[in-house]
Amino acid sequence: MCINNPKDMIKFYELSKSQLVFTVVQQHSDNPSKFDALLTTSVYSQTMTEEKAQQKDQNVVCPVYKYAPKMGSCLGKDDILLFLPTKIDKKSIKIHFENSCWSAQVQDFDIKDKMISFKSPPYTFENFSVP
Repeated sequence: MCINNPKDMIKFYELSKSQLVFTVVQQHSDNPSKFDALLTTSVYSQTMTEEKAQQKDQNVVCPVYKYAPKMGSCLGKDDILLFLPTKIDKKSIKIHFENSCWSAQVQDFDIKDKMISFKSPPYTFENFSVP
């Protein structure tokens, strides 16, 4: 299938939806600058849309402009910063992490104009140990 119209491409690939994914990685012992992703540990955010778009019954792109850090510890308590291109209303935001065997909701977060900041929750996985 070849899609040449940008509006059709947005609709086909559902580009009006944004999600974050966090994955536990393991550092190589022989090369500390290399990491292997442990794909079974991936946690996805819920789909993000702008409140204005929800009121119009259509999705609008709410992309994350920048974020930090690029990686963090499974022990949690890492400062997470999300920068969005539009201002955010705190009362319409919930931050929730989950996968098939774990979930956590972030209760304490700050919103300043276009930035969301919070501490990552600890990841609890029965068959997982921290070296």
